[in-house]
Amino acid sequence: MRPSTTSWQYWAQRLNEHARSEALRQELPYWLDEERRQVPPLPVDQIEGDSSAGAAETVVVTLGEEQTRALLQEVPAVYRTQVNDVLLTVTAGGLRGLLRSRGEPVEDLVVPIYVPITLRPAQQRDQARGNLTALMTVPLPVGVADPGRRLEQIAAETARRKAESRPSVGTVVHGPVPRRAFLSVMKHQRVNLVSADVPGPAQPLYLAGAQLIEVFPMLPLMGKTTLGVGALSYAGQFNIMAVADHDACPGLDVFAAAARDELRALATSTQATPDRQA
Repeated sequence: MRPSTTSWQYWAQRLNEHARSEALRQELPYWLDEERRQVPPLPVDQIEGDSSAGAAETVVVTLGEEQTRALLQEVPAVYRTQVNDVLLTVTAGGLRGLLRSRGEPVEDLVVPIYVPITLRPAQQRDQARGNLTALMTVPLPVGVADPGRRLEQIAAETARRKAESRPSVGTVVHGPVPRRAFLSVMKHQRVNLVSADVPGPAQPLYLAGAQLIEVFPMLPLMGKTTLGVGALSYAGQFNIMAVADHDACPGLDVFAAAARDELRALATSTQATPDRQA
């Protein structure tokens, strides 16, 4: 076994090789039979609360070719931002639509969100092994109605905060005692949102001769976070999953619809503001 810090790309390559091997083909009857077995439900993580799968609501979105191109290429190029800034802007637009549908005031509203970031220099990321990440908090200007102006504000804020020094999450939660302390601190933070943008394998993966069609990210909701928005690229796709506590954050379908509208508005704004590329 390689060390636990070995990169995802390495394990994806090994998994692809194993999926095509004769050894796995011989195990195929066992794994197919496994689907017919009765298994007990998973235990909850928090005894005092309902943290089972039934307490969560999820919405998955597969972007078409035009929307994928807008999110990954056109919008970042025109506004000179990163893909994650676009995802945060769309998330803020989804929140704005959700809150307005409830009749809640959104003017001048700023909502903090957890965002994991890599601590590796850009020139070391291609050959890196394992994750070296930190967690930063970004204020989302939900009160800003114009998605283009909202994107510019978020991009400026993330650039400033990425320049700050912060410890790796892996070192903070290493060991049971620090991990419990970290979770205790998170429970007292006034942050209810988390977002993550993860690059996945660029080539299709296969298992027992079958191609993996789609991959969606699943973000855990820890502490007081009640809504998570994750994005994952895979073989030319860019798929988004939103997961929420259906009691604390109802209306996830409204959020998803508003986020889609925000992405369309951003894509339209790139055609109306070609001078930004100058």
